[in-house]
Amino acid sequence: MNWWPRTLSLRLAMMFALVSALLLGAVGFYLYHSLQREIAWRDDQALLGRLARIQALIHDSASLDALRTRPQLYDNMLGNRDSLLWVVDNHDQLQIDINPLAPVSYTHL
Repeated sequence: MNWWPRTLSLRLAMMFALVSALLLGAVGFYLYHSLQREIAWRDDQALLGRLARIQALIHDSASLDALRTRPQLYDNMLGNRDSLLWVVDNHDQLQIDINPLAPVSYTHL
């Protein structure tokens, strides 16, 4: 019993379909992973930019108390609802805690 079709046109059509499926699958796989890398790189760059802005804000401010009195600065800098901001001192004490999904607490702990 021969499973390979006898007609040349049917064999060519099946080979074309197989090659097309493999080629489109490979292109889709490549594009998916390229997009995944690009999104991760952009997220890293956005995070580094936010970190630089927060560091500049902390270094330019006279004290942390002055920063606690202006929480709207952080809300504008975070940019989206799922970002967190924790400012921790040298002794690992939480100074500023901003979590948009939880109740807002701009207090010194």
